[in-house]
Amino acid sequence: MAQETIAPELAQDVFEVPGFEAHYVPALSLVASVIKDMPRAPLTPQVKITGDVAEANTLAKWGTDNKLPFTIIDAVNSNAVLSQGIYWKSNAIISGGLAYGNLVVTPDGREQLQRVIDPVVEEWLYKSNIERYLREASLEFYKFWNVFPELVLSNDRGSIASLSCHESAHCRWGLQNAKGLIDTCYINAQWDNGGKWDSPETEKIPVIDIYYDPVATVQAQPQLESFIYPIAGTSSGKTYYQDAPWHALIPQGWLDVANGIAKYKKAILKNSMHVKYQLEIHEWWFQAKYKDWDSKPELKAQRMQAELTAFNTKMKGEDGAGNSLINMKRIINEKEFSGWSITAIPDLFKDEKYLGDSQEADSHIFFALGLDATLIGTVPGKGMGAGSGSDKRVAMNIAIANSKAEQDIVLEPLKFIFRFNGFVNPATGLPYTIWFKNYWVTTLDTGKEKTDKPTPQ
Repeated sequence: MAQETIAPELAQDVFEVPGFEAHYVPALSLVASVIKDMPRAPLTPQVKITGDVAEANTLAKWGTDNKLPFTIIDAVNSNAVLSQGIYWKSNAIISGGLAYGNLVVTPDGREQLQRVIDPVVEEWLYKSNIERYLREASLEFYKFWNVFPELVLSNDRGSIASLSCHESAHCRWGLQNAKGLIDTCYINAQWDNGGKWDSPETEKIPVIDIYYDPVATVQAQPQLESFIYPIAGTSSGKTYYQDAPWHALIPQGWLDVANGIAKYKKAILKNSMHVKYQLEIHEWWFQAKYKDWDSKPELKAQRMQAELTAFNTKMKGEDGAGNSLINMKRIINEKEFSGWSITAIPDLFKDEKYLGDSQEADSHIFFALGLDATLIGTVPGKGMGAGSGSDKRVAMNIAIANSKAEQDIVLEPLKFIFRFNGFVNPATGLPYTIWFKNYWVTTLDTGKEKTDKPTPQ
């Protein structure tokens, strides 16, 4: 049979023809040999990209100057309401502690966690110091809305040996690869002080795709020793770094208002004269008290200071309450002239200037955090106060109910580890369910102040 040729662009279609392999494989071999011998255009020489251009093609900046996390840190540290609010929320979602076990459904359809104490799991939780991860991850989550947990594989790659949480401010994502995935995390504590993606101290850690079967993804990459399991809150239009709802306070200006009022009042306290009374003493009074007043002018300053000291001693402190003063008067040409004139100086803070503005600014901070102010002991507004017990109880229960999605975010790497390490229910083969134990506040007439109810998974 004579050799036949086939155009390469038709090869895919021809493969579908019955009997193709017997007739056309020799032809395809011929085409391959011809293509192999064809002259090729010279390759374009590769140009090494350096400096800022290289970083722009490698690193996803966090903020226009890559320093937004440090701006966030400064904002938190500058305002006690914001700092305490974030700290409260980070503690609240993990305060009940970690619980794992078997998920069961009661006859009335409610989900319950049947607690299990598995020695293998307990040993892993102890060795990995899981409480530290939970504390750090929850705080980084509420502060930055982006968390960078690192998971380290065991030497035999059969399990995850440890879980830790990097400082979010030190982490930057690499740009998406050709598949649209982020595959590298760059870690450097000096991004705000000249740190670069290729600095010697910059650590580069692989990032896994968590959107589909992350266990299989890790198992398929034998070169992995450790990796970042990215977790974050959600916000629209952000490819790399998500924005927490409270971050809007920074450009909005309410933090500046709150902080500015505090600085203003501090400046008044530091720089203003705190004088309560203004004294005016007629010279004739001194002439009447001191017969040598005019003949001994060198004693005038000393005597005036002595009178002022005596007045302050009589009027200040608790001992001065209810004291009386005798004020001499003269009548000259049917007009009265006092020896002493005492004028009280108004208190600059008596009118509570800017108090309403300060409370309004604090209200905006609480609102941005999604935190009921009664939970940390205040009720925004002119009424002040700390709220009633009912306010706190209802606010706490609402906060717990709304935190489920955020608890799941913090627990996501741990759920992955349980599945990867094979921490399963021996009876069903399913991974243990992981919850945070949540305490729901009840009224005193129920017989106890708290009930322990794990949040359904």
